Amino acid sequence: MLNASLELKMDVTIVHLSDTHLGDDYVVRSLLRRRLYWRTEDQELLHNLEKALRRVDPDYVVHTGDVVNKATEPNFTRASQTLRSLFSNAGIDVKKKVLAIPGNHDVKVLAEEHEYWGRLAGFNHFLKLLFEEGDYRSRKPNFVKVDPERKMWFFCLDSTLKDHYQLAEGEVGVGQWDWFRNKFEILMKVYPDHNQFVKIVALHHHPHPIQAGGQERFMQLLDSGRAINMFEAYGVNLVLHGHKHFPHVLAHHHGDGGELHYTVIGAGTATCPFREEQSGEGNSFHVIKLNANANHLSIQRWKANNDKEYVPYGELIEHPIFPTSRSGYRIAQSRAINQIRDTSGTCLTTHQRLGVLVDRKGYELKNIAFGMGGSAHDAEITDFDYDRESISTVECEVDLKAHKEGHFVLREPLKQGAHPIDLWFTYELKGGFCMRRSEYAKCYPGRNTGQESVDVKVVHPCDQLTLVVEFPRKYKARPRPVAIDQNGTEVSTKGPSCSFQADNLANRFSLVVRKPLLQHKYSIVWEVPD
Repeated sequence: MLNASLELKMDVTIVHLSDTHLGDDYVVRSLLRRRLYWRTEDQELLHNLEKALRRVDPDYVVHTGDVVNKATEPNFTRASQTLRSLFSNAGIDVKKKVLAIPGNHDVKVLAEEHEYWGRLAGFNHFLKLLFEEGDYRSRKPNFVKVDPERKMWFFCLDSTLKDHYQLAEGEVGVGQWDWFRNKFEILMKVYPDHNQFVKIVALHHHPHPIQAGGQERFMQLLDSGRAINMFEAYGVNLVLHGHKHFPHVLAHHHGDGGELHYTVIGAGTATCPFREEQSGEGNSFHVIKLNANANHLSIQRWKANNDKEYVPYGELIEHPIFPTSRSGYRIAQSRAINQIRDTSGTCLTTHQRLGVLVDRKGYELKNIAFGMGGSAHDAEITDFDYDRESISTVECEVDLKAHKEGHFVLREPLKQGAHPIDLWFTYELKGGFCMRRSEYAKCYPGRNTGQESVDVKVVHPCDQLTLVVEFPRKYKARPRPVAIDQNGTEVSTKGPSCSFQADNLANRFSLVVRKPLLQHKYSIVWEVPD
């Protein structure tokens, strides 16, 4: 019997670092703060950060700015050597796994916005050395990283733009927002399943105020309103930032009923050794784990203790990545594959529920509804079987010769954060279809039409529905897709959410619907030939 399985993507681990503040500082500021301008690094702290990264073994490291204290070429040169050695010794492939953007300390003082290479000359020099690439233009301070295997998009923004003096305020700027919009819309066209991708934005300045971290004046992102509007409009899931040295996590809800959200993670300073610049929170970084299939995000802060060793600190914070379904659970893929074996209308039908998961905290999924069979006069269900590894019993509310409805009772209730499970059931429907018009009057007395169909009514929230019908090789049929809403009205199947494909060689037809609507019936319909 068919054992349907969905390849489960395990947790993706991201280390979020920020505000390392490497290299010497401005003399005036050091004098005002009563410290030596050249003593800004703690080698023991850097060594212990390396040990912690080796222990975490991340898939990505995202550094959200303020690499150095002072934007000078010697500082950037030394910082590139320090971080490259630290990452490499921790077993991290710098070119493949490290993403870095500038902070306000990485920008030339008193630079104008139009002075691109002058404003970020030092940071571009740092990127060239960190990644050991010969061309300054090989890396940019704003870029997109796409990981199609893990289904992740990173939009890394430069929030250090300002019209005049470069202080602690930030701005992304109109031109860069246009760039963000264009890149996002291109990716949506390239990846039709973009709703299943985790969309991450990294920038230095915080788009939402952090009142607990102290003063906001001269620290804010000047176009934060536009940032929030863009994140909401394009369905961003995760926003990473640094800047204020105050570690925190915020769930920002939006939409008509607040059913949509994204999670904001602000990092503290990873290695700045001065207590007066740690917002009372010490040195730390975040370990972020994402499981898109389980719709689960966890954030664990790692903080340097009194021995300067980074250890997990505080409670594990958990959030859903995507909007949770109202039912409390969803299905990654639902497939109904119908193989009509012969002209007598015998059909082997296999239903698969792939990636069943709970995405609401406190909810338990114990039963999965099912339905099978048809309405043909002489039809009969035979050879019914189901996934006995995941299903303990079958409870039928409707149990007829040609039609069954009920629930599968799971062996173990599903809860949020558990790995998704795959379920299947299969049956043979004898005499389920009339394959010739001359047979139609006998099968369906009183009906004039010679039309047949395979149908699925959506009773489970799912990301993608696939309906397939396969005919005998020489059977001539011209199927078409049909969708009926909950009121019995036919609705369009045209558009990016639906696709209908024909494999004429195999005489196989497939309807794929992304985000199918609940209580809608999706069908593949054909006229019975003479």
